[in-house]
Amino acid sequence: MKKTNRIVLIAVIAALLPLALFLCACSGSVQTSDNDPTDRALTHAPETDDPSGSEEPGFTETPVPTEEPFTTPEPTELPTDIDETPEPTEEPPIDQIDIDAILKEHGIDKEELRGEEVLFRRFAAIVENNAGIADFKHYVYKLFPVIADNADNLDSSIFLVHLARLTFEIYPDLPVDGTYADTVIGIRDPQASNISYTVYHELMHFVDEKLNANYTPSLYRYRGGIITGEEYEQLSEDDQHKCKLIWDDISSAVIEEGGTELMAAKYFTKGPSEYIAQTAFAAGLEYILGSDQFAQLYFSGSSDWLFLKLLLDSGNDYDSCLNILASLRHFTNPLKYAEPDDPVAPEDILIDLYEQKLDGSWTEDNAFLYILKVINGIGGNGWRRSKYASALEPIEFRTPAQYTLFEEQLKAQISFDFDWKLTPPCPFMMNGALYIGAPASWADAANHRKVSGAVIVRCNFDTNTVVSFQRILPD
Repeated sequence: MKKTNRIVLIAVIAALLPLALFLCACSGSVQTSDNDPTDRALTHAPETDDPSGSEEPGFTETPVPTEEPFTTPEPTELPTDIDETPEPTEEPPIDQIDIDAILKEHGIDKEELRGEEVLFRRFAAIVENNAGIADFKHYVYKLFPVIADNADNLDSSIFLVHLARLTFEIYPDLPVDGTYADTVIGIRDPQASNISYTVYHELMHFVDEKLNANYTPSLYRYRGGIITGEEYEQLSEDDQHKCKLIWDDISSAVIEEGGTELMAAKYFTKGPSEYIAQTAFAAGLEYILGSDQFAQLYFSGSSDWLFLKLLLDSGNDYDSCLNILASLRHFTNPLKYAEPDDPVAPEDILIDLYEQKLDGSWTEDNAFLYILKVINGIGGNGWRRSKYASALEPIEFRTPAQYTLFEEQLKAQISFDFDWKLTPPCPFMMNGALYIGAPASWADAANHRKVSGAVIVRCNFDTNTVVSFQRILPD
């Protein structure tokens, strides 16, 4: 190439170079069109180098969570046979826990530890280091006798991990006094006069759910009966083909709610204040089964199965059991659960269990009859649904006047004036005896100011006489 031509070429290149640089810069800027891959990466599923050639969906939509400020989230329902043991966490050191100081601060007798001092040290170390408990720490400490009394049902590797996660939240617009869901207790008003009743009820839900692993075994229909997954595994392959897996709802709800209020009354409040009819039903179960078996039923991780088994062992076939359980769900929460087509009266369930488990006639057991009265309340007509209606009619509080006569006979034997806030007072077992109790108010003897608490009475129901009575102030 000639020198002159080379010079001309260089000049042309020099003239075009700025234009080329400008065009390159424009092509590298961020675009916002639908065809730009950098923009698409923000909303589309990421591209992969999958050699199989499987095609990713065009978009992945992440749902926006809906804020529900007034309720705590429902626990996720786990499939059966799933190990729900939480991941282990390192427990706080226990060597600096001063047991005597803690017991004194929270008004707990050393006897209430039931000899479980090592467990209490671990319990206390977690409570002291759980900021989520905050101002409710006193109530949590008072919970320990429940844990110690039911150590046979305790799995500390599960319970203590959940205790470290226990949290109280204040929701001023909560439509109820308290809620519980998966280690979160919601409280509407921490200054409410009935705060101790609310807190103890929700804490008992926590213990019931987290004392051990909740577990409902797989159930199968087999040769006209019901077997568990463990029994199924023992069958031959031919017999296994004859089984049908059951997916029915075997919850009763009444053990969960009535049992919770019953346990809270036994240990703390001494005056059931909600789910009165359901608490009376639970008291009837405890009266029939005994306190030890009822505690096993309530605190077990497989309460639904144990209650179903109780019904099956009492002579009910499986389909009848499903109808009983559906009836109890409606009885406990009629707004949530529909009434079955052929409902079973709660009184009938208890009466049938009584006749199967106990000697003697239920119609002559006046303590048991009182339990049935409270299920129906004052002036209610629920007894009419019972197959035993003719036997129940003469013993019910069918009118307020009938109940008033009963209450006046009791009060005439008690040395101070008081008013029960809920009537009829609810029955519950304590120290092997049947008591009745309810939130109450009375005048302080010194200054005549109104005092609120609970009044419980141990009665001889055969003679309508008072054996003992007690006033209890709330924590």
